[in-house]
Amino acid sequence: MRAVVATSVVFGLTLPSTADAEKLEDMAQRVGVHVLAEGTSDKDMLNYTKSRIPWARMSPRSRQRASEILNDLSQYRRMPSLQYRVDTGIYQYLISHPDVAVSTWRVMGISKLNMRQTGKFEYEASAADGSEGIADVLWRDNNQCLFIVQGKYTSPLLPGAVHASALVWLQYRFVKGKDGSDLVNQQVETFIHFPSGAVDAVARMASRVTNSILDRNAFEVSLYAKMMSQAAEKEPEWIDQLASRMEGVPPHRRDELIQAARRRQTASTSQAMPLPHTRRPDRVALSDSGEFRRFADSLHRVKEGVPVVAVSQPTGPMPAPTGNGRIVANQRGMSPASDEVVRGNDSEIAADSSTDTEYEADSSVNGNSAASSPSKAPPASAPIRK
Repeated sequence: MRAVVATSVVFGLTLPSTADAEKLEDMAQRVGVHVLAEGTSDKDMLNYTKSRIPWARMSPRSRQRASEILNDLSQYRRMPSLQYRVDTGIYQYLISHPDVAVSTWRVMGISKLNMRQTGKFEYEASAADGSEGIADVLWRDNNQCLFIVQGKYTSPLLPGAVHASALVWLQYRFVKGKDGSDLVNQQVETFIHFPSGAVDAVARMASRVTNSILDRNAFEVSLYAKMMSQAAEKEPEWIDQLASRMEGVPPHRRDELIQAARRRQTASTSQAMPLPHTRRPDRVALSDSGEFRRFADSLHRVKEGVPVVAVSQPTGPMPAPTGNGRIVANQRGMSPASDEVVRGNDSEIAADSSTDTEYEADSSVNGNSAASSPSKAPPASAPIRK
């Protein structure tokens, strides 16, 4: 859906500017979202990434659909690789149930996107700006999610609908900070195809702008995940209220979201905490207190073009680029404190297809840092699609 909306930049419609993307990145860094590697569209990186897609695990039909996009590619982008503190249960639940995430966006007023689940791994979405489409998961396990989005964008300013399809690959690893906090190392890559030759040609010329928008999306989603994680830790009652106001999802999703948010509290007691009543009342006012609300307000201000007010001061300098000019992370050497990044030598954050639960080094890693203890990822709440 985002890829389709981004194409409207090509035709001069109103969308976030590069300056807005820079504001959002600055705000993300101020609240503890660290950039491990800058975004890139390098062809060598593209070829490397293609070879690492979990082809052997996918069904023949899924492999065919992914290949159709990759064999006629219009645009590739590896968005900035990020690291930030996260609640692992909340993070994986929202990956398994993107319709729940979208519903919470509407409650918070940061998006008007609508999404509903239409099958075990299929979703439909639409937005007020004229974009609509479908998304379905090709493969998902405890460290990655590979899915396809197919959609179109319509506008009275255009002679016809703009069609696009995108293959999106999210990879993530949970690691432990020195203070015992849970961190996620996250990487998102997008492969976009425009069936129209004219749109494809113009989109290639405007790739710098669309790349900026894609990078902005990575920061937006990461800020959202951090907000939800912080709310689960400090204000679980806020998530109770949020869940009670969700619309467009099955009723039992409200209890599931609350349970995911309270998982840590429940695990620390000998008897499970009963779930609060989540029937949607006529009027529920979300609390204006706490870090969660401040994050949400700041994100909304960025989207509206209002100057950002720092939520908190940076806790330390960002890591300097390595000798080859890229900020990279050592896959075994990522054992930082919550606001500290440990770097290695030219290694990647990408998931290793050899394991679904361990944080293990990929064969491409060439780091010198001492290995950190692997962090077991909780099982995904949705079945794996093969």
